[in-house]
Amino acid sequence: MSTWAGHLPITRARLFSILEAAAMGRRDFSLAERALCTTCEFWAAVAARRLGWYLGPPTADRLRLVGTVLEAIGSPETARTLHEARIDLAAALTPRQRRLCVRLLEERLLESPDPMDALIARFASDIGPSCNNPTDSRNSSEQIAH
Repeated sequence: MSTWAGHLPITRARLFSILEAAAMGRRDFSLAERALCTTCEFWAAVAARRLGWYLGPPTADRLRLVGTVLEAIGSPETARTLHEARIDLAAALTPRQRRLCVRLLEERLLESPDPMDALIARFASDIGPSCNNPTDSRNSSEQIAH
């Protein structure tokens, strides 16, 4: 991956909408909105080469969550990479081994042929109405499956 320019405009707009709603006191965010925020945070950490910092101690849980979202939005290969990394990290016995696993994962993700920014942008676009309308009738699982 060359220098990352940040999330695509539609993704930034959806994130801003969600953050603005949170700042105004909204607390009833959909599963899809939460998944978008988590996935954007994850991908930004990968692009900034700060994945180790982002993952912190609950590594397996975060990788499982992001892997589930990535599979749902059309990146099964990247989701599989995260699953393999969870196995490798579980076998890492020392902090040094853990750091190496995370660094290798980061490299694999940065070299992925999957168009991650475009997939995340499509997902952000698909869930757009619920960001502004908490009464959106679409089911959260349907939103993630788009």
